[in-house]
Amino acid sequence: MSSENRIPSDTRLFSFWFAAGLLVALILLAAATVAIPELLSPGHLLSVALEAGVIDSITVTFAAGFVAVLILVFLGTPLAYLLARGKSRWNGLIETVVDLPLALPHTVAGLMIYLLFMMRGPLGMPFFQVGIVFEEAFAGIVAAMVFVSIPYYVDAVREGIAQVPERLEFVARTLGASRFRAVQTITLPMSMRSIISGAFL
Repeated sequence: MSSENRIPSDTRLFSFWFAAGLLVALILLAAATVAIPELLSPGHLLSVALEAGVIDSITVTFAAGFVAVLILVFLGTPLAYLLARGKSRWNGLIETVVDLPLALPHTVAGLMIYLLFMMRGPLGMPFFQVGIVFEEAFAGIVAAMVFVSIPYYVDAVREGIAQVPERLEFVARTLGASRFRAVQTITLPMSMRSIISGAFL
């Protein structure tokens, strides 16, 4: 019997945890080196948090996030419904496109967004004509947030809608409701938990 087979499985698992612990400890130590001196001075932290630049950054971040969520709910929910209910042969391709931002490095995604929304870009130019600028502007932050959040929101809502029995929509339609009305009053309310979780993602 080889020496490897004689090592108890628990010992092997412990070696994994030990190796992982070393890396985590290294990260925490590096963070603590910077953070601890500041934590020892709450007054300094408070003064930094109350600086105008910090408050402005936090305000812009939350405002941009709120607008991005509204856009995702308005555009992403119909897409999620079509992917969950649709039986088109293009569904697989569309799902791949939707998940593309997950596979892109952040630098590549940022470059794509910039090229798309810059003043001479395919979308940037039409918006620029009506006075909306994305470069170094609030609209650019919103566009970036929407782009990277599309797969998280659409996938979450699609899974939620898929769990709602389609026969409930069919019953509502047999009772005289339009398809849109059935989706609005049955499917979406029953998928609300997924919609909310997708919005927070």
